[in-house]
Amino acid sequence: MRFKLLGVALAMLLAPLAYAADIPGSGGIAAPVQAQDHNRTGMYVGLLGGYDITVLETEGVDLSNGKLMGGAMLGWNFRVAPGFMLGLEADWMFTGISANKSDGEVSLKASTDHLISIRARAGVPMGPALLYVTAGPAWQQAKTTVGEGEEAVSERSWQLGAAFGGGAEVELSRAFALRLEALHYVFPADGAPLNELFDSENQHTTVRVGAVFKLN
Repeated sequence: MRFKLLGVALAMLLAPLAYAADIPGSGGIAAPVQAQDHNRTGMYVGLLGGYDITVLETEGVDLSNGKLMGGAMLGWNFRVAPGFMLGLEADWMFTGISANKSDGEVSLKASTDHLISIRARAGVPMGPALLYVTAGPAWQQAKTTVGEGEEAVSERSWQLGAAFGGGAEVELSRAFALRLEALHYVFPADGAPLNELFDSENQHTTVRVGAVFKLN
């Protein structure tokens, strides 16, 4: 389900952009121009908003939930050639997502407050649009609680994982662009809260929109 969501989001995103790139300039639709006419190199900042679906898989208990998220990004692009771009981006997302489950005797609650990633990007310009893939290390601040009341055991910690995905960015001017992307985060059992009690693997699938402000 998580990977289907990722694929559907990217397919919906890339299809109209690829189609638009083939339409000649007429009827109010601007014809694509050469990639070098667009602002592909330099530093940028941006704001992000989206939806986070998390799944925590433990020994015999699976938790899942979805929630809106928001954050900010900072990055740098370098146009290697007219048809290829490389970049590096860091983002910090505030999600506050949580899920809980109880079998009547034992309750389990897991939450994630922050998602951070530092990712490489590689993209192909198509006129004002940039189609890209991205991957890199990620961190989450997670909390797990087992039990209820005074008998509950709880731990909060930062956990290392990875993030990967892709998306598209469309320039509306030399200083501003809009973005739609999908990222999948994977966090293994190592370093998870309360991992001395049980193994748990946490994954997030996110679909995000962004406003990109170029600084050069």
